Amino acid sequence: MHRTALCSALIATFFAHAAWAQVQEPVHRIYEEYRDTVPVSSPHVMVGLRTASVSGRADPRRITVFVPPRGADSLCIDLVSEDGKYVANFSRARPRHVGKDVITVPATLTERLREYGPTRLAPLVHVSRNCSGDRELIIPAGWGDDASPRQLRMFLNPESVRWVDIDIGDAGDPIRCTRLDDPVQIAYEYACDLNGSTLTGFRTVTIRQRTLLPPRADPIPLHIWVPDGS
Repeated sequence: MHRTALCSALIATFFAHAAWAQVQEPVHRIYEEYRDTVPVSSPHVMVGLRTASVSGRADPRRITVFVPPRGADSLCIDLVSEDGKYVANFSRARPRHVGKDVITVPATLTERLREYGPTRLAPLVHVSRNCSGDRELIIPAGWGDDASPRQLRMFLNPESVRWVDIDIGDAGDPIRCTRLDDPVQIAYEYACDLNGSTLTGFRTVTIRQRTLLPPRADPIPLHIWVPDGS
């Protein structure tokens, strides 16, 4: 597996226009780790689903998430630097409204977020019963108040492979993932660019890997939710 031990990437508002009128939900847990070297393994092939466009001017204290109409009770947020040396995560209760929700990152994490900046740190979010367990439902997330789920990027850390693609079922042809430059220095080996406009609603997509040596890796199903509209 790749070198990062990723725990795989918020405060609830009803909608962006009413974001600051809402009462913040308490943080259930906060974990932060900074390493001098990049770890050599990752517990999961799938790391997360991020909105594709990242502006250096985006506020690294705010994360836009897209809340599904149903799912487990915990909103699990992982923050992972591109060099794999910084990992932080925290969780909140899943908001009960549906759609765009702007979350404020806990103040204890903001110093490191400013150091890396939004272009070098990925916010990766899933909904699960237990944030230390499997990612039950992966949802889009991005920095700042204006992130859009129309163009999405999925980050992967597969085992040694010839290629990786994402089977999106009846939403279109499989998406071939791109191996990122200089993977020795970054947290993710592959990125897959997805058109969120064709993946709306609850969907199961499948990671397919062609390994360097037999046996062939089993397909890995992933449950995702992408909202309709912008």
